[in-house]
Amino acid sequence: MNRRPSTPSAPLVGRVTLTLHGPIGELAAALRVLADALDQEQATSTVTYTATVVPQARGPAPGGMTASLADRFVAQLTPAAVEVLGVLSRHAPEVTYEELPADVQAQLGISRARLGRVLTSLAGARRRLPRDVDYPIERDTDLRRYLIEPVAAELLLGAVDRARAAGLVAGRVRPVLSLSARQARLDRLP
Repeated sequence: MNRRPSTPSAPLVGRVTLTLHGPIGELAAALRVLADALDQEQATSTVTYTATVVPQARGPAPGGMTASLADRFVAQLTPAAVEVLGVLSRHAPEVTYEELPADVQAQLGISRARLGRVLTSLAGARRRLPRDVDYPIERDTDLRRYLIEPVAAELLLGAVDRARAAGLVAGRVRPVLSLSARQARLDRLP
């Protein structure tokens, strides 16, 4: 490629637009490398860098969770499990065993015993994910905490919000009926 040498009487002025896709941390590092290279090349010029980040749908999370998988996963959960998943996801990247029940009780009115059953059902729901997708919530029994992958948590929160908007999940979880209340409901059935 032939390139005309620049002359002092005709400085090069122009605009270059780059469109980059990827995780923001990797993009920032790549832009810094590019900026350093341009600074060395254009040592006598002033170069202005402007970066605009346009929010886009997140790509797959580490482990393979995507927005569509999150939607399908949330659609298969009970309302209580959806709400607890939302609380867990808002705590990403971690929440202690002590903080979670307190927050669930305060936000949803779910007892510690019922929370245990909901967490068990969430752990069982991992079988509903494709084999090549990691379940984004892990238990660290040594440090007594749940670890939640942050990008997957963001995708799951989006799925919870979409389920609420579609009317699939009520704002508050209904209380568990006692055995006598269940029997009374069954007695009223034809």
